[in-house]
Formats: sequence, C-alpha cells, structure tokens
Amino acid sequence: MKQELTRKRAEFNEIYILTRYNKQFVNNMKNLNPLLIFLIPAAMLNSCGPQDLNIKKEQKAETVIDTSLIAILPFNAETSFIYKNGRPAQLNTEDILAIEHILSESIDKYNSEQEGEMKRIAENYKNSEVNRDDFIIDLKKYKRQYITYFNIEGEKEVWVNCFCSPPGPYWRKELFLVDDGGNCYFNITINLTTKRPADLSANGVA
Repeated sequence: MKQELTRKRAEFNEIYILTRYNKQFVNNMKNLNPLLIFLIPAAMLNSCGPQDLNIKKEQKAETVIDTSLIAILPFNAETSFIYKNGRPAQLNTEDILAIEHILSESIDKYNSEQEGEMKRIAENYKNSEVNRDDFIIDLKKYKRQYITYFNIEGEKEVWVNCFCSPPGPYWRKELFLVDDGGNCYFNITINLTTKRPADLSANGVA
C-alpha cells in the first residue's frame, strides 16, 4: 500500500511539472469553458505514460497554456461544414499540448513569410507605410475555438479558429466567423494523429 501511494504521488508530481499549473492557471480556470474544466483534470488522472507526440520533454515542460483564451465547441450539425462526413471526437491533455506546439510552429512559419513580404513592399514601394500588425500574428492576443472530429480515415483532427477581436462572451459557446478583417482572423486544421497542420489561412482585407 505504501509503495502504491508513493508511485501515485510520483505520477501526480510528474504531471504537475509537465503542465506547470501555477496560480495564473488556477485563476484562468475560473473563467474557463466548463467542458475544458472537466476535460483537463480527467485527462490528467487517466494519463498513463508518455505518448509519441514528436514533442521533446523539455518542450512539454515549458508549455504554459492560458486556458482563458480557449473554447472547445462541439462538432455537430451547425459546425459540420468544417469537414463533411466527420464524426465527433474529444480532446485530451496530450492533444491540447500538441495543438499548442504545432500552432506555434505554424505561426512562426507564417510570420517568417510575412517578414519577407513586408521587406518586399518596403523595397518596391518606398513611400508606402507598412504596419507590422497587419502582417505579423501575435498568438497571445488571440482567442481560439477548437472543434474536433475524426476524418474519413479515422484520424483525429482539430479545426482551430482564432480571432483578436471577440464580439462578447458568446464566443465560448457559439462559432464566431467574419468576412475580411485581415490576419485578425485566421484558422488552421491540425491532424492530431499525424501531428501535421494544413496551411494557415488568414482573412483578406476589404
């Protein structure tokens, strides 16, 4: 019994270090989508060892997720246009960590390409004013909606909808889409089975 208690305590400490829940996280949980409040502890308690996420341990240990920025929406009749013939799926803690990692990498790639575009415009149109905010995405300023499903191959995918200007609290329960708006609004699909993203798609400018 004592050995079992020691093992359980070690597992809990490992999970705590992995996710680095701190006071800020606890405060954020107060405003968290109830689905996500239930999801994270349940997934933590059911964690049974490392999985192949193509994410190094040191990267996992440094991952701090501000859950006040995230809402998990259901894959249903209203949102099924994202992927026809999909089936509803659920996210677990490992999925959320993988999304954070892959999303950050995708934005780094997007921003690098946008830096090149800014440079090209500055060289070719010397009298033009280039606003960096019109080109570069700062993920910390964006709210996100996650919709998860299984595709026809049985692979789990998540559609990530991001926006820097939420209309109000209803974004936590209802899908928020707008036309135009530039890179204040973008989305990306991530295959959580293969750990590969599709191209990031930002809105155009009217």
